[in-house]
Amino acid sequence: DGISELSLEMNPLCVVDSVLQDVICKNSCKAQNTLVALNLSGCKGLTPQGLKSLKCLQRLEELALRGLPLSHDKTLETLVQQLCQLQGLDFSYCGGVGDEGMLAVIRYGSQNKLERLALAGCTEITEDSLDELVNYKPLVQRLKSLSLAGIELVDDTIAQIVRNCTHVQALD
Repeated sequence: DGISELSLEMNPLCVVDSVLQDVICKNSCKAQNTLVALNLSGCKGLTPQGLKSLKCLQRLEELALRGLPLSHDKTLETLVQQLCQLQGLDFSYCGGVGDEGMLAVIRYGSQNKLERLALAGCTEITEDSLDELVNYKPLVQRLKSLSLAGIELVDDTIAQIVRNCTHVQALD
């Protein structure tokens, strides 16, 4: 047995990458084998390099990183590609998440078990990548929750979401 859920949301202990790497990935085989839910939202001291260390958490099903200042989409791509068991992913209000990150979610999210996706406030995501998302059936037909609040949507995209995301139970 070990920790299955861990929330360090807004926790000052979580301000540097070395703490995250040491506590979760380097020194804790138990965490690697048992942790299924991790919330690091608001831990603004973490860098994309530190977040990439999360790829060791192969059983992780839920990951929340709301409000982290990601400098580029590669962090999102690495996490979605490596964490094959993800069912829920929250990158809401993360600076630096744009079209490349969205395309990575589409590409790799369809290969894993992604059912809940929160990208609210990711204003760098454009209509083009949203069109790709809502028209990529292997992923959208599995989504149960989709959060795009704060992202500009045109009427056609909203209609496509309603038409294609047939299993969505929560949409904002």
